[in-house]
Amino acid sequence: KMMGYLYAFQHGAEAIFESDDDNIPYPNAVDVVNRDLTLGLPVESVLASQTGWVNVYKAFGALEAWPRGFPLHKLAVSSEQFMISERGLPWGVMQYLADEDPDVDSIYRMTNGKTVYFSREKRISIAQNSFSPFNSQATLWTPAAYPLMFLPLGVHDRITDILRGYIALSCLWKNEMTLGFASPIVFQVRNFHNLLNDFEQEIELYLHGESWCKGLLGISGGGMAKSFSEALQMLIGNSVLPSQNIAAYTEFLKYISTECSPKTG
Repeated sequence: KMMGYLYAFQHGAEAIFESDDDNIPYPNAVDVVNRDLTLGLPVESVLASQTGWVNVYKAFGALEAWPRGFPLHKLAVSSEQFMISERGLPWGVMQYLADEDPDVDSIYRMTNGKTVYFSREKRISIAQNSFSPFNSQATLWTPAAYPLMFLPLGVHDRITDILRGYIALSCLWKNEMTLGFASPIVFQVRNFHNLLNDFEQEIELYLHGESWCKGLLGISGGGMAKSFSEALQMLIGNSVLPSQNIAAYTEFLKYISTECSPKTG
């Protein structure tokens, strides 16, 4: 995926939609993405919580499920989330949900595992300082958010995209943007996974995800790349990531074309 990002940057991509090889698009998927890029995201409402976390899956009708990266000890209080009837911040990244076998964690799959279908024709955005995990499946990035696409090095595959999501959401907020969620345009026929191996790889998220996010709230604005660099430095300083991320991110930024211009927001 990182090589694909660089190729798209170099060729002046006006937007980047990423997905996984086990995500199957619905017939209208391309039309929906093109519409949202052309018209912008018509957000119905803004999702917020005083606990600092929102369970987007519940907001889209999946009452028993939660996204990978959601703190387990917050599940019992996720009913405290609420909708704000206002547009909120403009979106820089949009996560389309995935039907059937969405990006839940291994604990959900081992203890429940029910097939999930989300609400249709629904769009929301995330209020500032209310975290929601998002992943690298069916995710639409506008050029303003390209500096946030870097996948951190030195952590498990089950962590890197979620950690990137935590960082990206913090950076969006610090630069007067946010994350949007929309009803599914894909369904997932999941590749084989050993769920115990998944659990082992996800443990750091269960133990430390919330504390990482609390630290990320302290980064500053002044541009997406500046905010992301500051977040990496903070995580390196706290021994979450190895120092090689700084040099790798510096090289990553060199590929972002100055000719890319956003069409939404």
